[in-house]
Amino acid sequence: MDTETRLDLVTRNLQEIIVVDELRELLETKDHPRGYVGFEPSGLMHAGTGLIVGQKMHDYADAGFHFIIYLAEWHGWINNKMGRLWFLQTLPE
Repeated sequence: MDTETRLDLVTRNLQEIIVVDELRELLETKDHPRGYVGFEPSGLMHAGTGLIVGQKMHDYADAGFHFIIYLAEWHGWINNKMGRLWFLQTLPE
């Protein structure tokens, strides 16, 4: 896949791109750059969040990125964003 097609995949449906030239250079020099997305949960995830972020991750994967998903549940817990830890209470049952 050529660089411009990869760039179109990576940038479509985005509101802002800080430095397009650096992104283009990355796509020209690396076949499989690494990307990541992180979630700090504050309760149940909204289905729309999963669909929108999932589609964007799919775009990155199609453009050749190796993608990692980080789940920062510990950070959500210490920042008191998760409320009761209902999922931990139901595990033993």
